[in-house]
Amino acid sequence: MRPVDEGLTRALRTMWRRGEQGWLATVLAVEGSAYRHEGAKLLVGPGGRPVGLVSGGCLEDDVALAAMADGPPSRLLTYALDDEGLFGMGAGCPGTVRILLERLLPPGPAPDPLGRFLADLVAHRRAVLATVVPGDGQGPVHRLYGNPAGSWQGAASAYRQACERLLAEERPLARSFRARDGAWVLLDVSAPSQQLVVFGAGDDALPLVAFARQMGLVVLVADHRPALLGGRRLAGARRLDLLRQTWSPRLIRPGAAVVVMNHHLEWDAKALRLALASPAAYVALLGPIGRSDRTFQLLAEEGRPLTRSQRARVHTPAGLDIGARTPEEIALAVLAEIVASRERRPGIPLAGQRGPLHHAPQPILATEVDARE
Repeated sequence: MRPVDEGLTRALRTMWRRGEQGWLATVLAVEGSAYRHEGAKLLVGPGGRPVGLVSGGCLEDDVALAAMADGPPSRLLTYALDDEGLFGMGAGCPGTVRILLERLLPPGPAPDPLGRFLADLVAHRRAVLATVVPGDGQGPVHRLYGNPAGSWQGAASAYRQACERLLAEERPLARSFRARDGAWVLLDVSAPSQQLVVFGAGDDALPLVAFARQMGLVVLVADHRPALLGGRRLAGARRLDLLRQTWSPRLIRPGAAVVVMNHHLEWDAKALRLALASPAAYVALLGPIGRSDRTFQLLAEEGRPLTRSQRARVHTPAGLDIGARTPEEIALAVLAEIVASRERRPGIPLAGQRGPLHHAPQPILATEVDARE
């Protein structure tokens, strides 16, 4: 899972390294339907070029123009996406998007809550940021920053309980709501990217690794053939030589996806045993069911038969049924199943579905907000 566009984090790191100022646009609230949701971000550098997405491409240039125009250091932009007058053509989404646009200064020796949160976002560390904006967009913006280590900073302490809840969630999602005084409140979250562990560095693993990197996953490839791990074959992935380095299930992060594709029964059995001893959320074994049965049988012959619950964890054959034949198509099918599993979706066509495209996060309860806010 990509917490924020990688291009944006690269641009932010570059801007900070140069000591430059810029503008940050954050989707503060969405009413109805929109392409991007609360927490989506856009960075506008000194030259006025927008990086990132706060819509499907229809708002970015306008937000950049607003950033370069004279105005207060913090302002609230409102876009009605179904308005036919918007840029001369309606966007077609029956929703309203409110975007907080604010000047972004280089981080100092004692960063403020926003600076600390952005640093965690760039580093893919878990953190939460409450942002409170007056209902009319006028006046100061208040914030509260928190992380799992119990470090809190900021004045918006009324939202600490709600922030703590988000930090504790397995898959934290941003929340947005109106406060009793009409203020807009965004509880934004940063979380580590999902890890993909691939056992097997054969040629059919190359598109899987490449596509996963494009999706923002952190990729680790393990193989017992050193020659397959060298060079530029697996760009952007960490490599692990199973003949020379000690392997531990602890190398697989909680919530990770594991794909076993050594095309060698004994190594597949070893990899499967390690994956099932880990906190991975998704474990897949590539190949037809007959071959998978042989792998399970090999584990049984070694005195380590899979329990019923362990067998239920293994996705095999791996991937969604899209008729995939080529390595690229198989990689697409496997990654689609990983996303569907992570998002707890059935992986069926969207055509004909009338409900929301995404599961809405649970709302913030009144008991999770200080009555004095």
